Amino acid sequence: MDDTLAHVSSALADRYRVIREIGAGGMATVYLATDLRHGRDVAIKVLRSEVAGALGAERFLREIAVTAHLDHPGILSLLDSGNASGILYYVMPFVRGESLRARLLRERQLPVDDALDITRAVGDALTYAHALGVVHRDIKPDNILLSGNQARVADFGIARALSEVHGGTLTGTGIVVGSPAYMSPEQAAGERDLDGRSDVYALGCVLYEMLAGQPPFSGPTQESLLRQHLITPSPDVTQLRPLAPPQVAVALARAMAKAPADRYQTSAQFVAALRTLPTSDASTTARAVSTTMRSTHRIAWIVGTAVVLAAAVGAWFTWRSSAASRASGRPLIAVLPFRNIGAADDEYFADGLTEEITSRLTTISSIGTISRTTSLSYKGSTKPLREIAKELGVTYVLEGTVRTERLADGTGLVRVTPELIRGDADTPLWTDRMTAGLAPGELFKVQAQIAEQVANALNLTLPARERQAIRRVETVDPEAHNAYLQGRFNLAKSTGPSAAEAVALFTKAITRDSAYARAWAGLADAYASMRFYPQSSVPDSVAVAKAAFAATRAIALDSSLSDAHVSLGAVLAGGSWRWADAEREYDAALRLDPDNADARALRSGLMSTMGRHDEAVAEAERAVQLDPASAGVRHAYAWALTFSGRLDEAAASERAVLTLSPTYVFAHIGLVEIAAMKRDYATMGREFLMVPPLAALGRALLLMNTTPASKRQVIQAISAIRSSNPGLDAARKGWLYATIDEVDLALPEFETAIRFRALSALQFPTVQRALGSSPRYKALLRTAGLAK
Repeated sequence: MDDTLAHVSSALADRYRVIREIGAGGMATVYLATDLRHGRDVAIKVLRSEVAGALGAERFLREIAVTAHLDHPGILSLLDSGNASGILYYVMPFVRGESLRARLLRERQLPVDDALDITRAVGDALTYAHALGVVHRDIKPDNILLSGNQARVADFGIARALSEVHGGTLTGTGIVVGSPAYMSPEQAAGERDLDGRSDVYALGCVLYEMLAGQPPFSGPTQESLLRQHLITPSPDVTQLRPLAPPQVAVALARAMAKAPADRYQTSAQFVAALRTLPTSDASTTARAVSTTMRSTHRIAWIVGTAVVLAAAVGAWFTWRSSAASRASGRPLIAVLPFRNIGAADDEYFADGLTEEITSRLTTISSIGTISRTTSLSYKGSTKPLREIAKELGVTYVLEGTVRTERLADGTGLVRVTPELIRGDADTPLWTDRMTAGLAPGELFKVQAQIAEQVANALNLTLPARERQAIRRVETVDPEAHNAYLQGRFNLAKSTGPSAAEAVALFTKAITRDSAYARAWAGLADAYASMRFYPQSSVPDSVAVAKAAFAATRAIALDSSLSDAHVSLGAVLAGGSWRWADAEREYDAALRLDPDNADARALRSGLMSTMGRHDEAVAEAERAVQLDPASAGVRHAYAWALTFSGRLDEAAASERAVLTLSPTYVFAHIGLVEIAAMKRDYATMGREFLMVPPLAALGRALLLMNTTPASKRQVIQAISAIRSSNPGLDAARKGWLYATIDEVDLALPEFETAIRFRALSALQFPTVQRALGSSPRYKALLRTAGLAK
């Protein structure tokens, strides 16, 4: 028994038998105990000594007693309180269940029905307490306990007691009273005379988190959070939960209004607004959420606009590149995967070290670095370096070896032998042998040294800002860094199981070091990639929301991470139809790293969607220069050409993609769109034969001629398409009907798709040609934010 537990046990021995610690927070430690008088299990909260000292026993006992008479099934009652040998404590029933916080950590987003039920229960409890003049002041998931179907609110009175001291801040303890993530603007401003509307705001924040998977505001410091509560407009929950019931989104906006006068004036009003939504509607919405974003690797091409397609074909969901070559005029360098010459299990370490060296080199503006995706394709290659340099169009190649020597206690050494080579002459320019410990700080110094030596070998003078960026040493937990490297290694395998393993590893890294921005960015990429594997156990809507949460968190921790901005931009476009916001994220990514091929490919798709075709082609051309070995990026270029009307060039580009990657199904779909623009139904049929789920349609198209009967066969084949996702079924049917100019059949399908927020192929050239003059089509464009 540790000293603290022993002290508490001794002090309370006359009334309680303290069994064990069951939780701890900033204010108190919670113990499971047996009430000796009544023979029941109870939870005893013991204030931290510094909190107790700042508060004082008399004030604490006076304020906590105010809540002793609260008697409501939604409120965890106060059984006892006191001061025992300087220990301030209060006693509550022991709830066999879990906190809402524990459930959110496990599930992130809750079903709509469950979120509403919990909010209504808490709202009812607050209505009762507010009627008696008691304001909670610290509504948060940690203080909502779940047992069976019942939600109960804990810790009434303690926040009020604490807030009586120094306006809500316990001087000398570093503790802010209340939880910044859920704090009303007036509480954030330090006001002491709070009323029930402050609890309404906090409850709105909790409901937002249950639906969106994250609190309404996030930031690296308490000060950042408080500032956002004071001045930043509350976000729309549908940005992260697109099919949240409209009534709920409206109710949340009012509950989280900045001015108390603009909110619901009572929690009863808030609950009443939520009760206007029948449970059946919520269930329907919850089911729709689980299907709206369905886009596995086989059917991603049918989900919607070019920006979604571009994401699907590799720019978003493939292995993230940290760097790529810039425009011509600067020396270009390819960092080939460093060869692991140690234990086979350390291959991930060599790959991770290569990526981090590449990332350091991208900070040097006077050189360009070929995409990590393309460089990775040469892993294990036996081609001469001169040939590789010629294929990539680079002047220099950096390669090397890595040997890791691990000791039983987890420490050890890594030996790196980098070599910079002039590609066209296969001439070494610089080589070295470096040794470092396995601690991240030592590894980062070796990476910085390699980057600086490359610059020196190329006679480059680095500005002070770039030299500082190269030498940056992150403070990272060693186990977190190791898990991060393993996560990246698994993600690069591009399989469903490896993506799931990557999620687990990035989560492990974050658990070890919650401020590890790159691990959050990796988690965003891993969740995004899971949408493309049919065997994934994570629903697409959940994966998108988790990817958005992780990317947002990464940016909050380190806004200089270019790839995190790319991930967030893709989610904003493909998941929320927030085109302008998505463009801002892509632009932010490119300001940080102009060589980011993913950002350029995705931005190209967005430009096509918005009708900025010349800009789209230029961006896609640049992306191909940056990542020439990526089938997805090359397809994005072909797609931009298709949208711009350069159909013959687009077809040649799609054929080039198939030469590079014969099984790349999206190139066949691109060729279908090109053939449809030419009304070449035979070619459409041949290409559909290469897409197994649509082979029957391909056969019907091959037989299609000018007779009505043959066209009816095609229509029948389209109408027979079925999946578990009605929104996506409607989206692809709408597109397919448009390719054969069946306007009256296409429009209802697109209207269904939009209702399910399946973005559909609404801007595909064939669809614009077939439906462009229809008022119903123009209305759909306005709904999707693609027209005024």
